Amino acid sequence: MREDDLRAIEDAAELGELRVLLHAQLERLSADQREALQLRVIDERPYDEVAGELGISEQAARARVSRGLRALGRALGTSSAVNTHE
Repeated sequence: MREDDLRAIEDAAELGELRVLLHAQLERLSADQREALQLRVIDERPYDEVAGELGISEQAARARVSRGLRALGRALGTSSAVNTHE
């Protein structure tokens, strides 16, 4: 797929606007929640690794990710949650 084609698809889907909104809402999260989301959602690391990296319990890591996803969902107006369970 050519770069122009990809850009046209992104424009049609209004992904550029969504990226700006998502970035703004990520900045509103606590640093702890952003880091937990980065590790779990972006880096696709299991919760035990997220917990180890952050120096917290696995339960606390799950809570941070869950709270961050809920906050993003509310801010973006989505009713479905992202499934991050293993």
